[in-house]
Amino acid sequence: DSAGSFDPVISKNNTGNTILDPKFGSITFEFFIFAPSGVEYVVNDKSIYLPSGDRSVIQRTTSDGSQGIGIYLLSGANTDSTETLQMIVSSGSLHMSASFEFNKNEWVHASCQLNRTPGINKIQLYKNGSLISTSSTVETGELGFADRDITIGSGSVHYFTGSVGQPDQLSIDCQEIFSGSLDELRIFHAARSSQVIKQ
Repeated sequence: DSAGSFDPVISKNNTGNTILDPKFGSITFEFFIFAPSGVEYVVNDKSIYLPSGDRSVIQRTTSDGSQGIGIYLLSGANTDSTETLQMIVSSGSLHMSASFEFNKNEWVHASCQLNRTPGINKIQLYKNGSLISTSSTVETGELGFADRDITIGSGSVHYFTGSVGQPDQLSIDCQEIFSGSLDELRIFHAARSSQVIKQ
């Protein structure tokens, strides 16, 4: 809700400035997530399992997808008993990512943060209050997406390394919507410690 037209109280402060933009600061997304097992469909005597591709949980990127923040469920075998949650932050040619696995058909609490505290500058992922995964340290610039919508449960392509349209380009292209449940989604303009997360 970049323009604040749907709910100005959520997306803007009392001066009219957007509040869902970390600029050069930290940002944390916390939520409970539940991912069900895949569903088998039979089409022309062939079994097809859905979901089968990358799915966006939360995404906010620039219009060309070259910089921003995304939290995704990665494609895998639908017969697997786990899902992989990955957070990607990209700014120009710089990017960082971290991921963790969690069991399907069980609620899990996730705290996905871009911690820009001096000397840290990395993604930190907490699963049920415990730090479980971090990225390497990368000092990214301002993400520059204050005028872009934040999407929940759907998204578009997110390029995170190389040059757009070139052979060295890597991306997440969410062709399917998130199938599952999110609860108690909270966004903080701060990095949060394990002790605070567990409260």
